[in-house]
Amino acid sequence: MGDFNADFFRKNPLDLIIQKFIKDHSLTPFDCLQTQKATFSYLKELKKRDNHMAFLDHVLIINFDKVLSPHCNIIDDVANLSDHRALTITFQIFTEPINNTIKKRE
Repeated sequence: MGDFNADFFRKNPLDLIIQKFIKDHSLTPFDCLQTQKATFSYLKELKKRDNHMAFLDHVLIINFDKVLSPHCNIIDDVANLSDHRALTITFQIFTEPINNTIKKRE
């Protein structure tokens, strides 16, 4: 989880490297599973030019098949003074029951 400085919707060299890493390691970008209400997770306000906006903050997960009810939202909070918006994630994980019986060795 964090600031990857890569936007999966762009095609610059760093973005492509991160996308390849995600594919090679069977990761799932949790924040891209649903449509976000916010149009960016990072905003750099530039003087005399257009603002720079991007989706740079991501949550990557492995074994996505064990995740139930995934939700990730970019939070637009006026109290947040950072140039990055906060992400909230909620999910449940499917787990197998643990056998707590211990067998003695013969």
